[in-house]
Amino acid sequence: MYELLKKCFDDHSINFKNIVGESFDGAAKMRGDFNGLHAYIKKENENSIYIWCYAHILNLCICDTCDNKDAIKLFGLLNCLSTFFSDSYKIMNVWKEQQEQLGTGQNKLRKLQKIGETRWWSREKALKWVFSGADCFYPVVLSALNFVTTSSKFDPKSSSEASSLIENLCNFKTICTAHVFLKIFITVGFSSTYLQTKNLDLLAAWEMVKTTIKEIDKINFDDVMSESEKFCSHTNTKLTTVKLPEDITVESEFKQNRIRRTKRMFDEICSDESPINPK
Repeated sequence: MYELLKKCFDDHSINFKNIVGESFDGAAKMRGDFNGLHAYIKKENENSIYIWCYAHILNLCICDTCDNKDAIKLFGLLNCLSTFFSDSYKIMNVWKEQQEQLGTGQNKLRKLQKIGETRWWSREKALKWVFSGADCFYPVVLSALNFVTTSSKFDPKSSSEASSLIENLCNFKTICTAHVFLKIFITVGFSSTYLQTKNLDLLAAWEMVKTTIKEIDKINFDDVMSESEKFCSHTNTKLTTVKLPEDITVESEFKQNRIRRTKRMFDEICSDESPINPK
């Protein structure tokens, strides 16, 4: 990569001594102290300053927030949905038919977004398509999965997998986690996009970063709960127009945790009281 950069500089008569600084991502090949591109540039000009790309740092931070248990379950579910509807032509046809019947406000048919490991925008896109907005794919996904579970055209494995996906989608914890990340992605999205634009204003970019940090601090769980409950209410109302079994309903509250019974010792007068409200 250094040789390619050097040739490019030579072709345009650019001297390495005139380089003030360089900015790229934090991969070992780029910022390594011994064999990274940054090290080779430093040999040519020891006064050059390396800056780790802020857009890449932001991308890594968002990816790290997706590493907790509930987030892994949520994005794993979204990835399973994308894989489930794309692995079979028969199931893909069901997906197309359900989009045409229910309508999603889109001019053309779309597939669910698969999630990449290193780029958070794929998580944002997958999440928004299923959970965000009045025309999201959530009702279409439930209707398509229900068709697979009830139709005799599909094998038991596909029907069982579709039934499991419905159960996880209707779980209120899944919906609440989705709305937490929708808040984060919406807050961070503008800054991330601007940091990747050409000819950006450094002062404006820095102000956007500071504003984003303040806005993230303002994210309130009560607001997330309220939006999650509104989503469940709106979706259940919308599902009444879709011919789905009565047992498929979107949960609007957390399931109560099972109370673990502990053995009482012979000299204990009262038993331990465990918290019941999962909030």
